[in-house]
Amino acid sequence: MVRDAGHEIGLHGYSHENPCDLSTEQQRDILDKTYKMLTDFCGKPPRGIVAPWWEASAEMVELLLAYGIEYDHSMSHEDCQMYWLRTGDTWTKIDYKQKAETWMKPLIKGNTTGLVEIPGSWYIDDLPPMMFIKNSANSHGWVNPRDVEDIWKVSIYSVPGYGGVALKGSP
Repeated sequence: MVRDAGHEIGLHGYSHENPCDLSTEQQRDILDKTYKMLTDFCGKPPRGIVAPWWEASAEMVELLLAYGIEYDHSMSHEDCQMYWLRTGDTWTKIDYKQKAETWMKPLIKGNTTGLVEIPGSWYIDDLPPMMFIKNSANSHGWVNPRDVEDIWKVSIYSVPGYGGVALKGSP
């Protein structure tokens, strides 16, 4: 069993619900339940999370910090280099009905937190090549696992200066 072999088991929602479609209270309830479940099951609290759908809500970072989560693997602001997540970034929303000069403003960076982001990449995720959804243009169905392995090897060997690559597999 994965747990008994000493491997980490991280948070990933309860029912693969999209955090961006949930209220802050719902997100907190799910985090509370799954955090307790994993702590009981593993004998130690989870250290990291991969948000369902790789969708990070506006409230996610603050919620994770409140639970002492150390890292997230849900965003892709970088290709492979880890970085510290921020809270409180602000920007001007694009309003296509207005002149571009009204919304072409720089992002104002918020506060850096102690939560590490290990960037996700659809290129090295196993879901896109293995996904099967009827009537979906990018749903390939079954792909030879060796093809996925080849993609992973190229990624692993091409980023030695960054300290490695995080691979996520979907059981």
